[in-house]
Amino acid sequence: MIKRLPILLLFVTIFNSLVLPSPKIPVKSFTKQEDGVLFKTEPGLLKLQVCTDKMIRVIYTPKDKLPEKMDSHAVARFQWCKVPFNITQEKDEIILHTDKLQVIVNKESGAVSFYDKTGKTLLQEVPSGGKVMHPKRMKIDILYNFKQKFLSPPDENFYGLGGQMHGYMNFKGQTVELWQNNTTKSNPVIYSNKGYLLFWNNASEGFFQGWPKIKIIPSTQFFTPNEDKHGLRGEYFQNEDFTDLKQVRVDSCINFNWGLEKPVGSINPKAYAVRWTGKIKTLDKTGYYTFYTKSDFRIRLWIDGKMVIENWLVHNKCYDSGKIWLKANTDYNIKVEYNADQPGVSIMKLYWIPPHKPAKEVSWHFTLGNAIDYYFIYGPSMDEQIVGYRMITGNAPLMPKWAYGLFHSQAMSKDNTIPATQKDIEGLVNGYRSRKIPIDVVVQDFHYWPQGMMGSHLFRAYTHPNPKEMVDFIHENNMHFMISVWPSFNNNSPANMMLR
Repeated sequence: MIKRLPILLLFVTIFNSLVLPSPKIPVKSFTKQEDGVLFKTEPGLLKLQVCTDKMIRVIYTPKDKLPEKMDSHAVARFQWCKVPFNITQEKDEIILHTDKLQVIVNKESGAVSFYDKTGKTLLQEVPSGGKVMHPKRMKIDILYNFKQKFLSPPDENFYGLGGQMHGYMNFKGQTVELWQNNTTKSNPVIYSNKGYLLFWNNASEGFFQGWPKIKIIPSTQFFTPNEDKHGLRGEYFQNEDFTDLKQVRVDSCINFNWGLEKPVGSINPKAYAVRWTGKIKTLDKTGYYTFYTKSDFRIRLWIDGKMVIENWLVHNKCYDSGKIWLKANTDYNIKVEYNADQPGVSIMKLYWIPPHKPAKEVSWHFTLGNAIDYYFIYGPSMDEQIVGYRMITGNAPLMPKWAYGLFHSQAMSKDNTIPATQKDIEGLVNGYRSRKIPIDVVVQDFHYWPQGMMGSHLFRAYTHPNPKEMVDFIHENNMHFMISVWPSFNNNSPANMMLR
């Protein structure tokens, strides 16, 4: 043990040296390169790559060498034509000039700021630099969980982030989870009305935080229905329709991560429901209160009898949000219903953001990456921003004309007891055509495969006795057919055996 101690101490020292304890990364020196500027910082390296005269890629790592592999499935282009640019230096700043942009790096903090050629501010990292990085030891390397903060003026609006289901067009002041979910397709791209687009070259789970930070609603703001205790009355049911009541208790707040465990001792975790009721007291602020839930399966929230959040479709872990105007220091009725009707990892949390002044900062968080890596694209128009984005990711080919028509995805049979059958699909086709409703595509959703053969792309014989006949029938009615493909291959599936 004594002999190994120096080696252990050396590893701890090296590991800790890769932690970024402060957002500041003072610039020690810089070198002009053919495609940009490389800054030696304390710690690490900062690279500004000039992709075009309106596009700058920013890369930062706490290590003493830039990652050799920075490719991704999203980025199609890493080599760029040579672009004229020059570097000037002032007492506190190093400035990169192109025909369209000025990019300034603060020597004391390493903060990067973007301006148009007239000096108009486009985007600024916070004065401290705003880089927070925590190392994660992986099998073959050390990667990072990281955050990057930017300044944002009160009149800035943000659009994009993929196909979100929050009901917001403008994400200023909102917290948005960036990960692929059933019904949510995230894309780490934001468009600003200030004339720029920001694209992150990172595919890990993350957040866009439009500020301020969401917080679990504390027990001090809750009261039971008879207002004799802090907290909410929690009713736990053994079924999904809230009829088989098993247990009642007072929950101080809604902040649960049950996982695969029982929510309470008398409940089978495979199928249950919870209803919380009581009062919620607002703070000493009148205005819009934004409520967030983090849940799986199904969730509903009422404040003062008004539905604020409803996601009563089965879903994976995700955030949902809604806002309502409430008076200061006032008690309102609150009801929350949560339903888990199939095996899975259960989570239920209730947050809020009270009324606040317009956000002055935004931040991006990612759970894993080998470096901070983002592209700044100047428009100023959105069309010009999209041109730059497509230069990075490649041109998206147009789909065939029929793919822009109506799709109908059928998951369950008519009586909702088994997955949709061949008879259900053919009946669906007849229904649309007999009513003369235009439709182009029918989708067979999940569980069409034989038991235990997910990923096989085969059909169950008792639900689909003749798949070819079904597909021919669909084509005869001038429609296209798709199956829902899941990225999973059960052990018994032919695909799994082939991959072995």
